[in-house]
Amino acid sequence: MAVKPPPKPPKPPAELKDLARFLESRGYALAFPFDNVRQPGYVGRFNPDGQEIVVDNGKCLKGVEVEKPGTVVLGNYRRRSAFSWGSFFRTFGGLLGVDLSEHKAREVRLAFPKPFLQTRFMTELAIEEYAEKLSPACRDKLTRPENFLIVQVLETDAVEYQVTFGKKFDASAQTRLAQVLRTAADQLDLTARVEWRSTTAFSLTITGKTLTVGYKTAKAGEIPLAPKVPKLSVATLAPREMAALRRASG
Repeated sequence: MAVKPPPKPPKPPAELKDLARFLESRGYALAFPFDNVRQPGYVGRFNPDGQEIVVDNGKCLKGVEVEKPGTVVLGNYRRRSAFSWGSFFRTFGGLLGVDLSEHKAREVRLAFPKPFLQTRFMTELAIEEYAEKLSPACRDKLTRPENFLIVQVLETDAVEYQVTFGKKFDASAQTRLAQVLRTAADQLDLTARVEWRSTTAFSLTITGKTLTVGYKTAKAGEIPLAPKVPKLSVATLAPREMAALRRASG
């Protein structure tokens, strides 16, 4: 019976294809959704519906030595990803969890105002040298063909959203909506800066947490992780085993 290939990650939203290509040209896959869960040592897999499952959050390879990249700053991504509000809501579930449909939101432009930063990374050699310290459960997680291992991530600590509406907001309404967004951010331990650019548009910049934008993976199943088996010598044999060995050698 043919073995089914493991499920593939879902395709990024059409609005993020330019960002995905930018990352791929630099050796990274798009991390979607953006979060702060993925770090070097993270093990994940995708289910048949394309949802990412956290297999291990880095505990198995916590002791692996990580290397510092030669250049921390990868570069700036200056393009803005434009979403209709409906598409943005389906993709991200609202802005900080807030549904702006009742306010007639029309478009959201997503941008990254700060450079992308490369984290420290794990090498195949470092993982191989650490293999003998792995528990059987960890070795099983790392060698399953459907699982992937993250060895480096690309991060940012600021995301900007420019929102355009189909109606005008007076000064009082602007203040109320800005406060709703700041409260929502505070509940997520984030900081939100709201700047109204006109009576129909504002810019929201979110800071306070480092978010993963992209990552590099390795197939741990292709790295030699078998535990080292000590060579058997006469000195390590029990008397009964030594007698059996002498009889066998005649």
